[in-house]
Amino acid sequence: MSGSSEQIQGQEGHVEHSLKPYAYVFTALLALTALTGSLSYVDVGAVLGRLVGGTWGHGANIVAGLIVAVAKASLVVWIFMHQDHEEGANRFILGFSVALMALAFLALSTDFLWLGTYTHRVAGMLVAGN
Repeated sequence: MSGSSEQIQGQEGHVEHSLKPYAYVFTALLALTALTGSLSYVDVGAVLGRLVGGTWGHGANIVAGLIVAVAKASLVVWIFMHQDHEEGANRFILGFSVALMALAFLALSTDFLWLGTYTHRVAGMLVAGN
């Protein structure tokens, strides 16, 4: 079957999709992967310190990498797993799962924030190999 529409109705209700969105997402994933690799060569904390002020530390690299990873995962879920065509319960389950995971990360991060488990002194020893 040929057609210029975004979706083409195939046999037995199967919907064939145009390849354009997949090509765009593939290109975006390649660009975000290159960004992830290039972030490893940049001290994001120092850059933020110069732009915004304050001391950010090397933890900013981890946060920046996680933001890029979430963007890549969102593209995969939304386009390749066809969440853009889902309705009702499937979207609720996806949203609930993401919210539960975010809540777990937030709760588990309290160890780093309030108990002071991760300090720059310890991080420096781990990096230096002492």
